[in-house]
Amino acid sequence: MHAASNAAQPASITVTYLELDDPVKVRPPAGPPPPGLGSQVVHDPARNRDLYSRVGAEYSWFDRLVWTDSQWAAWAARVETHVLELGGRPIGYFELEPERTATKIAIFGLLGAFHGRGLGGHSLTLALKRALELKPRVWLTTCSLDAPTALPNYRARGLEVFKVEQRQWSPPAGV
Repeated sequence: MHAASNAAQPASITVTYLELDDPVKVRPPAGPPPPGLGSQVVHDPARNRDLYSRVGAEYSWFDRLVWTDSQWAAWAARVETHVLELGGRPIGYFELEPERTATKIAIFGLLGAFHGRGLGGHSLTLALKRALELKPRVWLTTCSLDAPTALPNYRARGLEVFKVEQRQWSPPAGV
């Protein structure tokens, strides 16, 4: 008799890289943003950890769940973290990672309760505008594990695909 394995089997995922290099190319949604939508910069590794865990729970964001407090602190010091808010209530977040010639949107996502309410396009517009204030080019990745609306939202806001690759993926052990 063989023992059953609890290890997750690797899966093939599609990773799509997108970029935008001109603020004029940012395309906000057609309608006005909802009243009270904005973002607040935070400098708290515990907020990064909490939001990563809650926003990513539905999309297999496991990579960072094994990080130590010191790893979270180092990451939070390296990125510009914005908590997305609607009327002062957190609805999601984004992390901007400045690089030599570009800003990477390392994380962008909404909490599940705010999906399907037309907030993603307006929230992404906020992230793109801030990223382009930091550097003349912004880029990000999405993958086939993300929400099915992620890639269409990125493209609708003006981001263009510059690379697509297949990768093997599995969650880290113990998560």
